[in-house]
Amino acid sequence: MTIHLELEVEEEIDNKIADVAFLKRMGRFREAHECFRANLADYIQNSVPVMAEYAGILLEQGYFGCIFESFDDEAITKSCLATPTDELSADQVNIVLVLQLARSYSDPDLRMALDVAQMASEFLQTRQPRNSHDRIDSAELHVLCQYLKLTSYIRMNSNMQVRTGRFDFRLGWQQWVGLYRNLMDESRHWDLRDTVDAFVSAFGSRNTCSSLLGEDSVEAGITKLLDDWGRTVPAETSDLCLLDILACVCREGVVMRMIIATPRAS
Repeated sequence: MTIHLELEVEEEIDNKIADVAFLKRMGRFREAHECFRANLADYIQNSVPVMAEYAGILLEQGYFGCIFESFDDEAITKSCLATPTDELSADQVNIVLVLQLARSYSDPDLRMALDVAQMASEFLQTRQPRNSHDRIDSAELHVLCQYLKLTSYIRMNSNMQVRTGRFDFRLGWQQWVGLYRNLMDESRHWDLRDTVDAFVSAFGSRNTCSSLLGEDSVEAGITKLLDDWGRTVPAETSDLCLLDILACVCREGVVMRMIIATPRAS
């Protein structure tokens, strides 16, 4: 009975986290905070996924001071760095990455960021798909996205080299070519949005279309995305997700009239 109740509570928490994450992605931060306070605030002290989601909301808004007031980021980070990687959960790695991103955005000293990136790299080595059929769950995908954001920030803002071991994503992103199809087949459209955003930030639009969509150009990638979306995405799924993905891909100056001219499949 106790196990059954615990599973029910865990499932309810996961559902509420998904609700908050949706509001955050929509930029409806006031509603996200209200939803969090009403449904998740009581769990923040003993649920790592809840902690990670709250830190993510604050990070999206640039409320770095609130993050440091709410979390002992140095203690959390040092604890995870001292723990063997195979004993860490994806949620633990994710919150450390989120906290480190906040620290990096507000502190020019990126030495701790290098250690966190190395830890995340070692974690991802054990999760990296070996073929296009391997599945990566949402928590692991969030680790990947935050890892790409952190390593990109380090490269752009310092001369330090990120030690990646066997997980050198800048050289090995082709290994993730099946991720797009898996996310579409599983109707994980918002996970796809987060992935595209992280890929474009790290590799640019053309490499993103090549690695995720298997197309040689941004234009061909957009055409494929629109075609797949029109055929497979349920009508009740918000087109805001698609528009968000297109906005990510089009960051580097793709002509928007192509999007308008490409017909949606009926």
